[in-house]
Amino acid sequence: DATAAREEPILSHYFGSRALRRLVLASSVDDASGAAAARFTLKLWQTVLQGHCHAWMDTHAAKVLAALLQSGIEAIQQAAKAELEGLVPKSLDQWSALNVAVPRTEGTK
Repeated sequence: DATAAREEPILSHYFGSRALRRLVLASSVDDASGAAAARFTLKLWQTVLQGHCHAWMDTHAAKVLAALLQSGIEAIQQAAKAELEGLVPKSLDQWSALNVAVPRTEGTK
């Protein structure tokens, strides 16, 4: 479908990337919702992001990449850290904190 081909990927979509960021961060919650978010995060990492972080760095998807460093999955944190280390001009912790922070206006009415 021609319309679908013109649509922006959810990772680089302004609102879609923020929803994905929140879902990745939810993977650190210690309940059933966190377990579901962890399964999603693992699948997202394995099928879309792993080995391709450089392609998403200058898009809204950078917020999702930063959230990976704070996810509840140690293996993803380490793998993402290794892949992002050469792509981020400053400390990964600083970069992640800036990109993961939820602005006060986001999520309010």
